[in-house]
Amino acid sequence: LGLGGVVIGVSTFLLGAVPAPGTSETTITIWLYVLVPTAGLVATALLAAARAKGAARSMLLGAAAGVCFGVIAVLTKATMFLLGRGLGVAMTHWEPYVLIGVGILALVCSQSAYQSGPIAYSMPMHDLLEPSVAVIIGILALDERIPLDPRSLAITGIGAAISCAGIVVLSRSPVVHAEYVAHEHDGAALLARPGVSGSPGVAG
Repeated sequence: LGLGGVVIGVSTFLLGAVPAPGTSETTITIWLYVLVPTAGLVATALLAAARAKGAARSMLLGAAAGVCFGVIAVLTKATMFLLGRGLGVAMTHWEPYVLIGVGILALVCSQSAYQSGPIAYSMPMHDLLEPSVAVIIGILALDERIPLDPRSLAITGIGAAISCAGIVVLSRSPVVHAEYVAHEHDGAALLARPGVSGSPGVAG
């Protein structure tokens, strides 16, 4: 039910939002207004994840990955526009290089989230934030537009609510908690094997 809620919720959210194309380039000032706060959100999530454990750590890392992938979606649009004007033109702009950097960070965050616990903790945060961040940045930076009529706003709001409810259901699921206990047990068993770095067998 939790997984279904996330999938249906995100799909409903996008069905209601459906941003208009907008433009593929904007000024550096607007990019800074958008990307600097977004970078702050990612940094805050990572700092909190470094101090958290268990499910909270997985969710925070998943959130950081989701924000990064949302930024990637928008930067990809800008980079493809520049490449359409020629490789030489693209190489003289900052967007392709930032895209590569954010891509590496997103990969590290997502893989760290998967390793910190069951995927049911991290993936919902990732799947909810990626399209949300992409839509918001598209509106603020690339002049994309979403329908603001009551029907569309209602669909978007319902989708977001269903997604959040799915995350709550997953976080309280006994199946997920059982997977987490098994994950922790397997990790402890691996470290306990003789010959594994840092294990009691090595210390002995």
